[in-house]
Amino acid sequence: GLPLPPHQREVFVSLLPNGEIASVLTCDTPQSANYPICLHYFRAAGMDVKLTYRRTELPNWQALQDDVTAFAQCLTRPALQP
Repeated sequence: GLPLPPHQREVFVSLLPNGEIASVLTCDTPQSANYPICLHYFRAAGMDVKLTYRRTELPNWQALQDDVTAFAQCLTRPALQP
């Protein structure tokens, strides 16, 4: 048979303490693209969020998710009444 192609993408999953999926990241392998990227999916403030960034930022995934979550919570907070 023909040889299998090399893996082009890797998948990473972050779990909550109760075992539920908190986030999913799919990334180009470093050798598969000139500018490998990651797609990062999670929920924040009741919204589905998709981030796209260069794979070189993968070590910062948790900080990116935390910052976007804080921003989404700010956007969805009810306005204070005068």
